[in-house]
Amino acid sequence: MIRNTILLAALIVAGALPATELAAQQVLSATSETGDMMTIHIAGPQRQAGWWEFTDLAENGDELAKTQLCVGARSEAVYSAFDQISGETCTSKRFEETPEGYAYTTVCGVPGMPEVTTTGVLTGDIATAYTMDETKDISAGGDRIRRTARLVAPQCPDGFADGDEARMGGLLKSSVLLGR
Repeated sequence: MIRNTILLAALIVAGALPATELAAQQVLSATSETGDMMTIHIAGPQRQAGWWEFTDLAENGDELAKTQLCVGARSEAVYSAFDQISGETCTSKRFEETPEGYAYTTVCGVPGMPEVTTTGVLTGDIATAYTMDETKDISAGGDRIRRTARLVAPQCPDGFADGDEARMGGLLKSSVLLGR
């Protein structure tokens, strides 16, 4: 161990290795042989409690979908920002801290269909607002999507509790806590 430390220090002093190579990069990952990530939690930076809005944008900027989520202590303890990325039917998810945020790769799918590998970059402040730029290997050139996430209110609307999620303007309501 001491010999390795001395060797690394000598390489840095000689200019053969940048000092940033020594900085520890946080890597968070999970795998599932069954493709069920419902019971696997990837604890990452926490979002502030409140009403969050997630907007999926096509490469040309068109809005594809919008989802809202009531985030609180219970949901964040089992359904972090990292758990939410790519959903629950994944065989692997890997997040690596970078100077700009996080780089990630997920391998997900549904039974009977080929798995989809997604690579992405998450930037911003996970506590209040962040952006995910992703490429999915669905087509030859890769399908690109941008997802924005932002805290829109410190309190959830009436009728929504910690973990409740709304889609289609509130017409579809479910809880991310079910099954967790």
